Amino acid sequence: MNFTCIIADAHTTATQEKRMKSILSFLLSTLVMFCFVATAALPAGAQQQSAPPQQAESAKADKKAAAEQKAIADQKAAAEKAAAAKEKATQKAARKAAKAAAAQKTAAQKAAAAQKAIADQKAAAEKAAAAKEKAAQKAAKKAARKAAKAAAAQKAASQKAAASQKAIAGQKAAAEKAAAAKEKAAQKAAKKAARKAAKAAAAQKAVAKKAATAQKAIAGQKAAADKAAAAKEKAVQKAARKAAKAAAAQKIAAKKAAAAQKAIADQKAAAEKATRKSAGAKKKAARKAAKKANKALAKKATAEKTAAEKAAAEQEALAQKEAAEKAATAEKQAAILKSAAQKAAKKARKKAARKAAKKANRERKRTAARELARTRIREGDQAIIDGGARIIERRNGRVIISHDDSYRFRSANTRRKVFDLTGGRKRIVLTRPNGVRIVTIRGRNNEIILRQRHLPDGQIYVLIDNRDFNRIDRRRHVKHLDLGPLRITIPRKRYIVDGRNASRRELELALTAPPVQPIRPDYTMEQIRRFERLRDSMPRVDLTNITFASDSAYIEESQIAASAELASIMKDMIARNPGEMFMIAGHTDLVGSEIYNLALSDRRAESVAIALTNYFGVPPENLVTQGYGEQFPVIPTIEAERLNRRVSVQRITPLLRTSVR
Repeated sequence: MNFTCIIADAHTTATQEKRMKSILSFLLSTLVMFCFVATAALPAGAQQQSAPPQQAESAKADKKAAAEQKAIADQKAAAEKAAAAKEKATQKAARKAAKAAAAQKTAAQKAAAAQKAIADQKAAAEKAAAAKEKAAQKAAKKAARKAAKAAAAQKAASQKAAASQKAIAGQKAAAEKAAAAKEKAAQKAAKKAARKAAKAAAAQKAVAKKAATAQKAIAGQKAAADKAAAAKEKAVQKAARKAAKAAAAQKIAAKKAAAAQKAIADQKAAAEKATRKSAGAKKKAARKAAKKANKALAKKATAEKTAAEKAAAEQEALAQKEAAEKAATAEKQAAILKSAAQKAAKKARKKAARKAAKKANRERKRTAARELARTRIREGDQAIIDGGARIIERRNGRVIISHDDSYRFRSANTRRKVFDLTGGRKRIVLTRPNGVRIVTIRGRNNEIILRQRHLPDGQIYVLIDNRDFNRIDRRRHVKHLDLGPLRITIPRKRYIVDGRNASRRELELALTAPPVQPIRPDYTMEQIRRFERLRDSMPRVDLTNITFASDSAYIEESQIAASAELASIMKDMIARNPGEMFMIAGHTDLVGSEIYNLALSDRRAESVAIALTNYFGVPPENLVTQGYGEQFPVIPTIEAERLNRRVSVQRITPLLRTSVR
């Protein structure tokens, strides 16, 4: 639009210039013709007389024409300047357009490169996924072949065992020998533990030594504080000396004032003497002069005295302020050094304690791993591990673990009472400050027979009821649970929910959903623990945001925080129905022995239950834990796989035989 305006202005200027030229040419020709006619009509004398006015008019016209030509030239120059500016602006716009086109071309090239990179990444990802799937299929085939070989070997071993009963005596002798070796290993472990205790004592001694060093540092800080106090005292003495100097200066000023007064008195006496000698006017003038001099000297002495007092006060205040600041700085530095020394000592003690605990834990795990690796359980037998906290048994060809979960209920505010019942049973009552009582009846093998929640208003919620399960044969009780094939009619993402990517709504739907097909709520907790088909009737949440390192049940802080939403839903459900029950199942990968992985998975499930209780306040009696070892891998591979080291959560209330009174 600006370029169009400039072109229109230039065109208008050129048209006006042409019009002015034509007007001037017409005026000049008219003027020349008029002069010619006037010259022809007048006589010679008149022509001579009129010549000067004509010349003046001609000069005036020439001057006017020159001014008009100059104006036209200026307009022409302005038009040329506007045309040059227009050309320059046009070139500038062309350069900008070229730059914009180049930038657009560069952006298009970058976009094409980015699309190509995305396509390459997608192709690489598809290739990697295909390779992974192929490797998984290969591993599954390998595992199937291995399982077939193991089954064949087991069959051959059973046939061989049937034909070689003589080997039992030898096995018994080997068992006795193994027991002796185990006893020897236990003694060796005890000696090793004693050595470790000695090392721990040495570490504690080192910590004590560090504490002594810290105390020495504190003593040094105290000495520094004493030094600062001495410096403060010295500064106070210095201020006192300055004050004494100021007092001396004040005394000198007073002496000067006294001398001035004496001089005044001398002058007065001289004036009186002069007055006696002089006549009346001189006497009066002398008295006036003496009075004036006396007043001036008194004023000067007062000013000097005030200045000396003020200077002394300022010096004393400044000295006291400097001394106070130095003392405060020294005290602050001493406090900082003392705090730093205390922190260093505390940090050293904590570090040594953590190191000793970590070392003891590693050694305990190694010992447990060695014991579990040597443990072999035959059909119908039991093995007690972790100091009696867990019992492993083999039933119907499967290895099952059970444990004592009472330590999850321990709290500083909870009162615990134990009552002995008949048949080796025990009744354990836990009373909380809010009046809620948790009553658990355990059997002779510490298994849970009954667990109830007693509310202050008299309501009783039956949480676990294994009475029928403990009255009859366990193998028959599990064996004859025939529910038929499982038919899942809901989408798979709602049946198995990924806890890492699920929203609160999806988690709530999974935990509140009914069984995938109609089922009667008449099963015991032990049946649910042992019977996979029964558990598969309920949707579950896989806590994929909580994974474990190999050979570990430790949960990182960031992973615990990721379970806050799930814990909130569970607490809300328990608040609405105090009889809600949730099962937390632990799993491992296929690395290691079957029995060791079973115990490890059980500890992982307990770790999640403890985190939900300690961090988010989920009641421990509404949680049951169970380890399944390597039985249900997500990815079928015999290699170490982090996704197989996981924990899942299920609501099992619709399956339990419970009641409210």
